[in-house]
Amino acid sequence: MKTFRDAPDLKRGISVCVLFISIGAICYFLTTNLRPVPDPAELLPPSTVALLKWNNFAKSFERFKTSPVGKKLLDRDLADDLELCGICLTSQLQIQRLADTIEKISNHSLFPMLLGKRASVALLPPAHDNLDISEFLEQNLVFMAEVKGPFAEYAIRQRLTSYITSNPELFQGIEVNQITMRDGQHAYFALIDRMLVAAGSKKVIQRCLQVYKDRLIRPRVSLIQDHTYTRLKQYTPEQEVCFMYINPGFEKNGWQLAHFLPRQGAGFLGPDTRFLFLHQKNKDRDHFSFVAAGIPQEADTLFKKYFAATPKVHQHLSMIDANASAYLWTNWFDLQSLWQGLSETSEMQTAAILFYVNNIVQDHTGLDMETLTGMFGDELGLLITDFPSTDFATVPMICLQIKIKDSHAVRRLLRKMLVNVPSRSVVVEGVPGTSLVLANGLIEPTYLFYEDYLVIADSAELIRHWVGTQKKKMVASTEFKMVENGLLSTNNFLSYARIDKVNNGLEKMLQWTLYSLNQAEWITLQQAAFIQDEVVKTLFESLQAVRSQGIRVVMKDDVLLGELNLYSPQTIRNTK
Repeated sequence: MKTFRDAPDLKRGISVCVLFISIGAICYFLTTNLRPVPDPAELLPPSTVALLKWNNFAKSFERFKTSPVGKKLLDRDLADDLELCGICLTSQLQIQRLADTIEKISNHSLFPMLLGKRASVALLPPAHDNLDISEFLEQNLVFMAEVKGPFAEYAIRQRLTSYITSNPELFQGIEVNQITMRDGQHAYFALIDRMLVAAGSKKVIQRCLQVYKDRLIRPRVSLIQDHTYTRLKQYTPEQEVCFMYINPGFEKNGWQLAHFLPRQGAGFLGPDTRFLFLHQKNKDRDHFSFVAAGIPQEADTLFKKYFAATPKVHQHLSMIDANASAYLWTNWFDLQSLWQGLSETSEMQTAAILFYVNNIVQDHTGLDMETLTGMFGDELGLLITDFPSTDFATVPMICLQIKIKDSHAVRRLLRKMLVNVPSRSVVVEGVPGTSLVLANGLIEPTYLFYEDYLVIADSAELIRHWVGTQKKKMVASTEFKMVENGLLSTNNFLSYARIDKVNNGLEKMLQWTLYSLNQAEWITLQQAAFIQDEVVKTLFESLQAVRSQGIRVVMKDDVLLGELNLYSPQTIRNTK
């Protein structure tokens, strides 16, 4: 009896089969993956008004549904809660209907197919003038979603077959299908290189497909080739969760996207100004960024006058003691430039307010606003150590630092204003200061001049924490290091906070505020209880995993960059 080894023909046959299967698999892979899925910006014109991209929105939405806020917003008893807030019945029904619609859409079988990878929504510039907001959205809104592969593409076609009410039309060699909704409204979709493109108007689909075809032969025909968009993309990490691009300067024959924005934007908005918002997640850290590029460089605008400070390293940050709950610093505190810029306005109402403010300041200090603001520099710092405890026995402990230009003039002003207030001399780390004796000595706010700063605090002890007398420093803590991300480099604004401490204090302060509003009969006891239990408590439960927060803002040339970093230890998340 012959064995397998003695059957060369059988061995060759099996080898040939394996070879053909391998070649077929390789050919299939090449034919289905040779062309990458297009970037949504490749299908959009450079004048696109807005673009929102979300990576795996389905997963993000599932997390939202299980969060305290998501559970409340999607609760079937939402209408009862809205009634307690004083919302009219019509609005209650509209909000409840919207919540029900969102619930139905999220439970549809197509939801994870279309939103399980990268999905986008874009707003194109209008092709026609004189449109109201509903017509504008219907004729210019487009949805794009990356499908997971040819099998998913086939499944999507099969599920939409029952809705297709006419034969597909060919445009640039691509099928454009019409589907009819249950309410009789029409929508259109096309599939191109594993990208689903859908809109409420067939012309929107055709505009996107035309841009996609022309991008290879015509320069700057698509958004991805736009110069400002390319600059903004430099600040985008490789794996962002959410990405939003906005063209705030868009205008078409007097029609403006945001009617509530001033046309000149106080010098901040220009024809080339673009905004970018993005979110990136990395294990126990969340990174949010805001970028504004193309800001006008005219020196006579209020924005350029007030935000003219050069970014710098805040050297004192490394000296602050570790017990700080929150700290912020900025060199955008140029009161003199702000006053001068506002004084040049031609608006009568603004001029009247400035005249009134100037008279009040002159009555109390003997100085006009121009002279008073000229005493101070452009830096401001704020240190907070304590927040209200559970029984509200403590109040926030605040230390304020203001950079000054003329210390002698500021000393004279303070002596003049506080001449009738009891005080005593103190020494803080070798620096002489003055403590005001209030409430028979129970409260002693203190001020002193430290280097180029006027330092004002609730107590002399708090100033010692700012000067830095302890061995443990704020910047050496794990909470700070996890959100540092540029706080120790050049900035125009920076902020650090122990969110767990801050939120605990804010929650107690909000409880006290609700109690005060109820005592003043501005809200009922039932409304106060609802806001406390259903709104405040829910909000802070959603944030309880966050341990620390870091914010930095820097302005360089025509680019404004803002970053927010949140640190949420995995141990806290896992115990929730």
